Amino acid sequence: MSFRLSTIQEYNRFIAVDIGSYKIRVLICEIENGSLKLLWKASVRQSRNHMLDGDISDMQWVAETIQKAILKAWSHLEEIPTDIITSFSSRTMPYDILTMNYTRSQKDAKVTLDELDVMIKRVEGKSFDRIRNKLLEYTGDRNTDIRLISSSLTSIFIDGKRIANPTGFIWKDIRFTVMNIYTSTSDFSSIHSVLNSLDRKTISVVPSLVLYPKIIEKSASIFDTNVYLDIGYHRVNIVYESHNEIIWSIVVPFWLALLELEISKAFPEMSMIDIENNIIALLELSKSAILKNEKYREMSIIANDFLEMIGEYIIIGGEKVSKELVIKNLFLCSASASNQYITQYWKDFFKNTTHHAVSMNSPEVFLWETKIEIEYYLATALAEVASELLLAKKDPIIRILRYIIYQYD
Repeated sequence: MSFRLSTIQEYNRFIAVDIGSYKIRVLICEIENGSLKLLWKASVRQSRNHMLDGDISDMQWVAETIQKAILKAWSHLEEIPTDIITSFSSRTMPYDILTMNYTRSQKDAKVTLDELDVMIKRVEGKSFDRIRNKLLEYTGDRNTDIRLISSSLTSIFIDGKRIANPTGFIWKDIRFTVMNIYTSTSDFSSIHSVLNSLDRKTISVVPSLVLYPKIIEKSASIFDTNVYLDIGYHRVNIVYESHNEIIWSIVVPFWLALLELEISKAFPEMSMIDIENNIIALLELSKSAILKNEKYREMSIIANDFLEMIGEYIIIGGEKVSKELVIKNLFLCSASASNQYITQYWKDFFKNTTHHAVSMNSPEVFLWETKIEIEYYLATALAEVASELLLAKKDPIIRILRYIIYQYD
């Protein structure tokens, strides 16, 4: 199954849905004169019983929750859009980054999108074999059934020079880098079953790992060494980017749900609602305020153990890419990642590392002139992708992927 521009239907209004394990977040957007505008937004809490370790366990109820969020956003509008674009996350999301050289057989002909597509196809077989050999490391099971869900052409060098778009020009030798993202067949089937039950036209299902740079890609920071950190309910996404290319990422399979479990062991008298409210309160407190309260001191010790593990993943990720790599920006891409407690923790954590000068902030999220809360980070990135897809349909001189179009330049 390959992505084709012909599969994109015309639309000027659409729904962007971030399917999180804690909340479903929805943006209803409109494209007017090439500008992307927000019409309305809404979020609805997920039930704990509908997701298992961050993956969909009850397709019917997740679909109903998405529908509730859409109706909540739509209540202020006259008509519900029929086109929908969604994020996709899984604890099993191995990827492969492969650089290949390609010598053109017709050196005097112009490069076409079809030729770029052929280039990408040539590396898919090799990439799949590489991933199969690493499955035990990624999933703990060598026999996991996986499928390719996205191929991103992240960089192109033409005759030794990096360019943004080679189509329409005459070149001889091409060196290109492709990032292939895989997931378990069962997880991807689950998201498609949910979307099919909504009775809407699916624009695209986008792996969350490639969405994080989208918000800042028009800023100068896109060329720095950046880490995008999204701390969610069941998992943490960490994405490394350097020189405008994703170079490493990992899905860490724990955070708030496991933190709640550990705190329940330490405070058996508390109900789950009490634990949740106390964690929310803890994460908004300053270090001095925590030290004055015995309960929050004990909770903070448990929370710090989890954060230390996440920090180690960040450090190890940088070392896997290069021993000399130094993080310039740490972008906190979720509400839980950007609160006072966790921000202060990272400042202290990085002090004695090679990343001690790292700049830490939550990116400002805008759709056209509308500023949006950080919790809608991924939903906003999805809206940007949907806008690019439509522009590509009308003017296909843009980089092509299998299931999404994503422009890194």
